[in-house]
Order: sequence, then structure tokens, then C-alpha cells
Amino acid sequence: MGSPLMLIGVGTVLLGIIVGFFSRGQGLRIGGVGAALALVGSLDLSNDLLLIVFAAGTAIIVVLALLRGLWPRSAFGGMFMLFVVMVGIAWTLSLTFDTDPGKAPQADPIDECRSVVLVGLRGSGEGRDADNGYGAVVGPIRNRLAEALGKDVTFADVPVDYPAIAVVSDDWSIVKDTILGTAKDGNFVKGAEVGAKQVASTIQSIHAQCADRSAVVVVGYSQGAMAAHDGVARLPAEDAAIVASLQLVADPWRRERTRDAETGDKHPSAGIARSNLDGAPGPLPKGLATSWCHRSDPVCAADVANAAGAFTTHITHYRTPEATKRVVAAILKDLGR
Repeated sequence: MGSPLMLIGVGTVLLGIIVGFFSRGQGLRIGGVGAALALVGSLDLSNDLLLIVFAAGTAIIVVLALLRGLWPRSAFGGMFMLFVVMVGIAWTLSLTFDTDPGKAPQADPIDECRSVVLVGLRGSGEGRDADNGYGAVVGPIRNRLAEALGKDVTFADVPVDYPAIAVVSDDWSIVKDTILGTAKDGNFVKGAEVGAKQVASTIQSIHAQCADRSAVVVVGYSQGAMAAHDGVARLPAEDAAIVASLQLVADPWRRERTRDAETGDKHPSAGIARSNLDGAPGPLPKGLATSWCHRSDPVCAADVANAAGAFTTHITHYRTPEATKRVVAAILKDLGR
């Protein structure tokens, strides 16, 4: 099924064909508008961009209509204005529906008390079924870690099935929330909180059933790191004790001047969540967390100077084989291997 905008465009084309039986000129105009809408709707553009375009277009047309006496004088002008307003409204409403994120894979049973349990959280917008539920950054880390541990070590996969709201979804992520001052109520933040609660409850369940027979490794990327950070910070000390390794990749909750594990740099700015939101997580157990934050990544180092074009770094830097290798090496060190 196509996008709402594309479907509206196709419907407009059909309307133009019908009108063309009575007025060829008007039918061609309406059909042309519909074809343009269908074309734009078929493009792979972010919902935000389309919303901005149509909101601006609607505003301009309404202003012009007011200047001309509340409504265009020609039938075509009135119909065109009506269609643009309808498209703007329809597209805005469509933003409340996310695309199907896929089916979450089945996590390994906790009560088997395997030696190493990986609690992993995918990043924003990554499907529930992406890389076995771990996403494009944590997934390769999982694969390399399992290979490095070998068959002599029992290993459990526990991908955390939380919303992982995409940054182009209905509330435009934390960036829009910050601009509009609605971050505390934004779906991005709510989704990360859901993930944090699941991280905490999962680790507490492992501790209750397995005591110290299972070493828990927590790895989160981007929004997943935000949830992982908050989730582990919520744990009582006795539950946190079974967390052997906490790897936070591009963490929005990163504290200012936290050392980057890759370069040793201490970024002067904090992550975008800690810089803009109240209610930051409490302290983590000393020495537990390893932070991975490229100096040009505005998600974990929310410096204005880093913002322009730097989201490319946030998306690509941590997916390289070298980055994966470094994180796995840190986990193995934490595990004493």
C-alpha cells in the first residue's frame, strides 16, 4: 500500500478523469495536480520534510486566498486550494501511524542461566526484526561476541523489544520535542523509558533466577543506549552486581566530559537528552559503563558546532567492523576473557 499522499494523488487523478468528461481543461488541471501529488508521495522523503512543505504551501495559498477576497475566483483555484488543504491535513494525520516494525524474535529463556546473557537494544527506527532484534549496530557486536566466546561458553540472546521510535515518526523525535518544549511528553522519550523499564526488569529477573551464575552484558545504541543507561541506573546495587559489562554507544544521556573509549577524548558537552531534558538517570556503578561517542556525533555530544551534517557520523561511524571489534574487545575485557 502506498503512502497517504500517493493515494490522495491517485484519487485526484481519477477525479480529473471524471471532470474531464464535462470540461477537458479543468479535468487536465485536476489530473495534473493529482499526478504531481502521486509523484511526490512515491518519493522516499522524510515525513517531516513533506509536512513542512505542505504546511508552508497551505499557508501561502490561504494567505493568497485571503488577499483575493477569502477564496479564489476561479473554480480551478478553489479546487486547488481545497486539495492542498486536504493533503496537508491528511499527511499530518498520517504521521500518527508508524510503519510496521516487523515481528520481534523470540528471546532465549532466562531460566536456563547461561554463562553470558546479552541484553541488547537497537537504535531509533530500527525494526523489531532487524539483525535478530538487535539492529544494525548492536547486531554485529552480538555476532562477533558470540564467535569470540566460542562454543564452550553458553550464550543467551535477549534483545529488548521496546518501541525504538524513529526520528521521523509522529513526534519528530527529541529534536522536535526540544524545539517545542514538549520533550517530557514526547513519544521518543516515552519509548526510551519503556526500554529502560524492560532492561531493569529483565536484569532483576535474571538475578532472581540465576543469582551470579549468569554474567549480563548490556549493549545499547542511540535511543537504545539511552534506555540501557537509564535501565541499569534504576537497579538496586544487588541486581546491578550481575551486570559485567555496560556498553553505551552514542548515548543521549552521556554526561559532559565523559571519556570516549575509542580515542580517550573527554567531550566538553553532554548528550542531547542530558543537555535538554530534566530527570536524568541516577549514577551508574563506578567503572561499569563504557561510553563510545565520536567527537562529531551530536546525539551523544550535543555541541552546536557539531550539529551541521553530523548525523551522518551518528548513523555510519559505529557500524564499521573496526568499531564493532573495539566494543567486543571491551566486553571481553570486562568478562575477564
